[in-house]
Amino acid sequence: MTCSRARRRSSSAADLARTVCVVGAGPAGLVSAKTLLGAGLEVDCLEMSPEIGGHWVIDNPNGRSAAYRSLETNTTLAMSRLSDYEMPADWPDFPGHARVREWFESYVDAFGFRERIRLHSEVLSAQPLAPSGWRVEVRTANGTIARPRYDALVACSGNYWSPRAPAIPGEFEGEQLHAQRYRDPWTPVAMRGKRVLVVGIGNTGCELACEIAQAGAEAVFVCARSGTWIMPKRIDGRPAAA
Repeated sequence: MTCSRARRRSSSAADLARTVCVVGAGPAGLVSAKTLLGAGLEVDCLEMSPEIGGHWVIDNPNGRSAAYRSLETNTTLAMSRLSDYEMPADWPDFPGHARVREWFESYVDAFGFRERIRLHSEVLSAQPLAPSGWRVEVRTANGTIARPRYDALVACSGNYWSPRAPAIPGEFEGEQLHAQRYRDPWTPVAMRGKRVLVVGIGNTGCELACEIAQAGAEAVFVCARSGTWIMPKRIDGRPAAA
C-alpha cells in the first residue's frame, strides 16, 4: 500500500478496529507497526529472530542478516532519520550498524509498542481468505504452530535475506563467497594475499572491494555490468551528500 493510500484509509480502518499482521521487525516493520497502531488498529508485529532490527543486527540468530562488521549507513544522519524520530545529533555522520540497531530499540520504547512485537515468531505461510482477511501460520520458539486470522497483512521481510548468485557458466576452482555471508576480510574467508574478484559495483561491492584491498589482498578487481559514478562519502571532511 502506498503512503497516500494509507493516509486516505487510516481513519476508516481505525473506525473498523481492524487486526493487522506485520511480518518482520526490521526498519520497515517497526515503522509500519507504529503507524498502524497510531491509527487505532490492532497490530501484531511478528519477527522470527529473538531481536529487532532486521538487517542491522550483525550475525542475527535468524541467519539472514547481510550486515558486515564495518557496515554503516550510506546516507547522513539527516537523510537516515525518520520524520518523527531524530538520530542523536552527536552521532557520526554515517552511524554504524550497532548505533542504528540501538536507535531502533529506542524508537520502539519511545513510542511504547514493544508489547506488540512477537519475537521468535516465524511466519511459515499466509493464505488469503474469502471474502477477506488472512490466515497466518506462525511457528514459535518452542515449535508450537498457531494459525491466527487477521484482517490485513503487511509484508516487511526485507530485500537482503536471500542471496542471489549469478549463473556464470564454466567452473571456478577458487573460493566463492556471496556478500550476504561476508563479515570482514578474515571471516568466513581470509582474503589476505589472495587475488580477489568482486562482482558488482553497488554500495556493498565498492565498500567490500576497498576493505579487502586495505586488508592485504594481493589484488582486487571489480567486475560490473556497466559503468557508474563513484564518489567518496566525504569531501574535504564533510559528507558529500550534505
